[in-house]
Amino acid sequence: MTEITAPPGRRAQKTAATRRAIAEAAIELFVEQGYGKTTIDEIADRAGVSRRSFFNYFETKQAAAFPDHEARIEMLETSLTALPEVSLESAARLVIDEVERFTADPIHRHRYRLLLHIPELREHDMRDDLDYEDVFTRHFLRSTREPSADQRFAARLAASRIIGAYRAALFTWAEADDDFDPAVAIADMVVGTPD
Repeated sequence: MTEITAPPGRRAQKTAATRRAIAEAAIELFVEQGYGKTTIDEIADRAGVSRRSFFNYFETKQAAAFPDHEARIEMLETSLTALPEVSLESAARLVIDEVERFTADPIHRHRYRLLLHIPELREHDMRDDLDYEDVFTRHFLRSTREPSADQRFAARLAASRIIGAYRAALFTWAEADDDFDPAVAIADMVVGTPD
């Protein structure tokens, strides 16, 4: 959910660039010829890497469509920890900022359009969203030593609200042909006032 920048160092930058190239190749091929017809060898060839290199970065062709999941989870945890207050509004504003950056990159619209039609990718994305939901839940409980069942429920509900609004906004944005703004939609639904 948070903006991912290449970590410092040439090796880390090369790793991030290769992961991105493989992901772009996978998404392009899924769009061009369909998910089921695309092979790992074709993805590797399009990305300019060997089959073995592909597997150094991703376990499956599904995973190649989500190249930055682990890094985004880490960045989300770091960003939430840095917030001055634990509130639904402050966490939602963090997500809104990410959505504005996220939607500026055309590859994400292609990926979300694929998610609308390819169950394997949609299921993968939904599993990834559970990781984000867990991070938000821990964030909302961070100042509570031994949370009660009601507090755990409230934290999970707040996390679900953010993730649900995020998913709904991005899926709507992916299929929209008009000027739908997912950041404004999230602000309106989660925070209560448009940005």
